[in-house]
This record gives sequence, C-alpha cells and structure tokens, in this order.
Amino acid sequence: HQKVEIAKPLIDILIDLYNKFGVRASSTWRCPESNQAVGGASRSAHLEGIAADVAARGDLRYQIREYLAKTYCIGRFGFYSTHLHFDLGSGCATWYK
Repeated sequence: HQKVEIAKPLIDILIDLYNKFGVRASSTWRCPESNQAVGGASRSAHLEGIAADVAARGDLRYQIREYLAKTYCIGRFGFYSTHLHFDLGSGCATWYK
C-alpha cells in the first residue's frame, strides 16, 4: 500500500474555496498510474499531493485564480474547460488546455 499525503495547506485552501465560492476539488493526489491515465505530466504536482483541480467554468476560474494569487500567493494555474488547476509549487506558470 502506498501512503497518501495531501499537503495540509492544500486542504485548508480547498476548504476556503468551498466556503467562498462553493467549488469542490475534482482531483488532488494521484498515483502514477492514475496520473498517466488522465494524461498528467510525468512530474505533476498531483503526484506530490500539492495540486488540486477545482470544478469551475468560465469567469469563475479567473475569479478563483485572482483570489488564490492575492490571498495565498499561489502562482501556478492551468485553465481547462471544466476546471481550474492550481498547485503549491514554486514559481509562476499559467497554461490553457
């Protein structure tokens, strides 16, 4: 059995997002097999338990990004049609798929 650990700060942020925006995480930690099956990057932050995808569409994704950047100094975001990815990795990056 593999020990699964989701970073405590990520859990706190997800609770905050639910309370503020009513969004839920659609993905957090992934095992390597699940990550590969969904086409995740080989060095995905999901594998480390420091990434989340939240179910959000349209402008809500941008509102959440702005909130996370200002409130938590998060700088890594991926925009998808059905969700917003963010992670607690260092540096800044934004991608659109």
